[in-house]
Amino acid sequence: VTVTTNGVKLGGWTGVNVRRSLEQFCDDFTLEVTNQRADGNSTGVQRSRVRTMADELETADQIVVQIDGQTVLTGYVDTFDFEHDANQASLRIGGRSTNGDLADCSAIRKTGVWKKASLEEIARDLCLPFAVLVVDADNLSGKPFERFRLEASESVHEALARAAEMRSCLL
Repeated sequence: VTVTTNGVKLGGWTGVNVRRSLEQFCDDFTLEVTNQRADGNSTGVQRSRVRTMADELETADQIVVQIDGQTVLTGYVDTFDFEHDANQASLRIGGRSTNGDLADCSAIRKTGVWKKASLEEIARDLCLPFAVLVVDADNLSGKPFERFRLEASESVHEALARAAEMRSCLL
């Protein structure tokens, strides 16, 4: 498992959890690296590897998580925890996919209304400001809406979930 951030690849994680599901809108991850010798004594070299990784990462950094060279998640660091003592050094980071922005941010459209637009067109319009790619490879988004209107202070995810439910689609 490697994490790429700011042009630097970081590997050697000792704990990895990546959750992806059709039932959750945002994929998430937790990665941990801990250095401890079998006798309980950490060496400066081991501690410096964790410290170097900690120096490369910060909350809100954009990252790419790869497993065996295959990208499984592109997103941001939400949590960051670096700890060390005389016997151990550890770094734990967590975050979620870029779709997290769609769940956190309000949907924006100048008029707030689409006429005769498909779910795919609406999704593309709402996701464009966040650089999130929308794909409907099998053209399953259904017939165009006669009229679709954003609700006040609705997030992009809420608007898309509502539209998808009307068309019996999964996001």
